[in-house]
Amino acid sequence: MNNPAKTASRVSRKRCRESCGESLPVRPSGSSNHVIHLEAHRGRIHLRMTALFMGQDLCVTLSGGDRPHIGAVALGQASTSPTVLTLPQHREGELAQNLAALLSSRFGTTVCVACGIHLDNILEEEIREVLEIAEELTRKLGDDLENL
Repeated sequence: MNNPAKTASRVSRKRCRESCGESLPVRPSGSSNHVIHLEAHRGRIHLRMTALFMGQDLCVTLSGGDRPHIGAVALGQASTSPTVLTLPQHREGELAQNLAALLSSRFGTTVCVACGIHLDNILEEEIREVLEIAEELTRKLGDDLENL
């Protein structure tokens, strides 16, 4: 049996795409409290990503390592480059900006990404792995959002 709320939500997104050329994020009606949790491990790297809707907007966190924290925040819309705030001596700004840009352009909505990953004595190879894992988690998040 079809869920009328989901059908209405699909119809609304279709009408918006047809009338304004933009797509709204895929979010079932009434799911504003829906939170997605993703995790990935590789060696001593453990990253966690969470996402939740704030109306039609998306709020994402990416954290991990020995001391998860907030080191940078990026806020973006599909039509503009994300704005980034980075704390002094933190290197997560570019990562947060890239994730916000990817998600906002994919879903045509405002996206906020808060990011903080700290690994004691991190090696260059581990930095590359962190970036690869973050990309994998972001791709998985996008797929999960499309399947809601």
